[in-house]
Amino acid sequence: MENIPTWMWDIFRAEGVTPPVYNPAFDSVDWKNRRRPVTERGTDLSVEPTIIDPSKEPGFWTNLSKKLFGS
Repeated sequence: MENIPTWMWDIFRAEGVTPPVYNPAFDSVDWKNRRRPVTERGTDLSVEPTIIDPSKEPGFWTNLSKKLFGS
């Protein structure tokens, strides 16, 4: 996300668009609740994207407990 220029973020915000973002934890590109693997040549478009399940994401239970128990 830090590699996207400010002027491009301004356009995304004005259009209400969320750009695809590289996720180093999964070595993937995440966009619109979908995840595609990344190879040394870029995003692998030959693979069907997987649906991101928030309950299986790292830190989900930590964030949930903070919301429920305030700790």
